[in-house]
Amino acid sequence: MSQVGETPVSLPSVVTINKELNNLVINTVKARVKFILSDLSEHYGLPQNELLSRYMTDAIKIESDEQGNLSKKVKKQIPIEERCLAKISNGELCSRRHRPGQKFCGGHLDSRPNGEMSLDDLVVNKTKPVITVKKVQDPE
Repeated sequence: MSQVGETPVSLPSVVTINKELNNLVINTVKARVKFILSDLSEHYGLPQNELLSRYMTDAIKIESDEQGNLSKKVKKQIPIEERCLAKISNGELCSRRHRPGQKFCGGHLDSRPNGEMSLDDLVVNKTKPVITVKKVQDPE
């Protein structure tokens, strides 16, 4: 049952709100950068158009996916020889970089509750040795 005086309200979807918020953030950042570049131009006597054309396009690259979500930072893959040698709870190798001159990251220097691995355990590409046979001619 509906009460007298109720008005149906239509709210935007979460995706729509997210897109609008992301656009607001992007536009605010761009406006702030433009203001700072203009201020630098005035303070140091630099040509404003040159600063804006040079830095407004390359300096601000805020990307979003098709739903308007800001892109997440892509993690760098650390080479296996630079990784911490501690095992984590799922039995895999810790994903962090070891400290210089150490075998472990800062979190595993003092404690390794799940054990540790050796470099021999980490050989990923075991290749068979290549054997070449050369035919030797008899000296005459």
